[in-house]
Amino acid sequence: KPIGDIPVTNKQRFDRIAAILLFLVAIFGLLMYMGKGFTVRYAQDDYCYGYRLNKYGFLANQIDSYTNDTEYNGNRYSLTFSYNVIERLGGPDFYPVVPALYILLWWVGIALILKKILRRDEGRNLIWLSFGLAAVFVFFAIYLSPQQYQVFFWFSAQQTYFAPMVMFTIVLLMFFHFSDLEKIRGYHWILLGILTFYAGGFSESTTAWFLAVIGLLVIFSWAGKHPSFSSPKGRSLLLYIFGLTGCAAIALVISPSNAVSSRTEISPIFEALTISFKYGLDFLVDMFRVAPIPYSLLVVIGYLFAHLFNPNKVIPIKNLLLMFLVNNVVLYLICVVVMFPTSYAMSAYAGPRALTPAHMSLLINLMTSGWLLERIQRKILPVFSEKPVYSIILSNVLGILLALYVGRAVYFENRDFALHQERAEAWDLREEMIISTVEDGTLDVTIPAFDSIYEITELTENPGHWVNKCAAQYYGAETIKAVENYQGIGIYPLGK
Repeated sequence: KPIGDIPVTNKQRFDRIAAILLFLVAIFGLLMYMGKGFTVRYAQDDYCYGYRLNKYGFLANQIDSYTNDTEYNGNRYSLTFSYNVIERLGGPDFYPVVPALYILLWWVGIALILKKILRRDEGRNLIWLSFGLAAVFVFFAIYLSPQQYQVFFWFSAQQTYFAPMVMFTIVLLMFFHFSDLEKIRGYHWILLGILTFYAGGFSESTTAWFLAVIGLLVIFSWAGKHPSFSSPKGRSLLLYIFGLTGCAAIALVISPSNAVSSRTEISPIFEALTISFKYGLDFLVDMFRVAPIPYSLLVVIGYLFAHLFNPNKVIPIKNLLLMFLVNNVVLYLICVVVMFPTSYAMSAYAGPRALTPAHMSLLINLMTSGWLLERIQRKILPVFSEKPVYSIILSNVLGILLALYVGRAVYFENRDFALHQERAEAWDLREEMIISTVEDGTLDVTIPAFDSIYEITELTENPGHWVNKCAAQYYGAETIKAVENYQGIGIYPLGK
């Protein structure tokens, strides 16, 4: 038959070719990032968390770090707890599997949430679409991160900013699951409460972000009619999550170690809020100025997935335009909330790591905007959606172009993988040198120095440096000194 007369069923088969190609490239990118996670080793704060656990024990370290001044932010009780667990599981030997586990867990969690939303709103069970869209989102979240290596791979920053994202995703998944149950049992509330309070104890900025997101969902549950949010069960669950997240935020703020370690003057609340509104706008402008093409492509991706999905639910165009406006206003307000903790506590613009929640919100906004724009296009110019030949050409051209771009990004991201592996092998050798030297009775240890990796402080030639002191206590040495090209081992520069 002529291509213009292609039946709908064959059109769907053609459409999926482009989608599957894009999915496979994105999934390959995730596998590449998961593989890079296996090359990560201890650095900077990691030694300090480890030696304090060995010194005080599990429970005592948890309490001492929360109540007393430490080399790290001890008020972040979940961060200390995670370190304690990882160290007990093997520390440097176990940690390399953690980045891959988090990436996999986050991808699956997002996919299952999308699956539930699509099934609830459209009555369709599109697993392939949910997992594919989630894979693309997670890839771009890592690829475009303002400080990728620290947030997604280095344990200290990863646990501060990436781990709570994963935990909050699971909290939302539990919310959708429990709201579908005929009856929510007591252990459901307990599990949800423990995970929510745990997720809220990693970072002030991330907890403020999630508190704002849940607060907006609480408002929506009373103003809207969505079955997941507006039912009595849904509202009760949202209020419960909101309350426990608020308790976690209070626990972070009232920690005695938080007051002791504060080194800057706190700004007046009104002044900090005013500055946060400016910083929120600056962040959005900066992101598009730095990488206009990939951020614009996220809108295209949202459009493509809406085109492939072909929604059944009919929404009036005025409602679509209102949703588009609200989507962008909500993004701006969330960015303001993310900026506020740093503006209030430090009178400064949030650092690249603390921008992670705002960055995730931006990615979600762009893909949602693309989805809404496709729905609007269906109303204004339906020919590209209704005529099979046009639909096939559009979806395949967009899918192939996007797959080529993601493939190019994966190629460039993978170019330094061998150097990461070499550095990891050298780090393992260096650790063996420290352990064997201490076991032989020599407590003043000299080892090869590595160059700083993505702005993470490495062991230096000065034994009195705080990182050297933490590492010495971690391995049971008196002093550790790192010398460049010691015994012919290089510095392995990365992230310049």
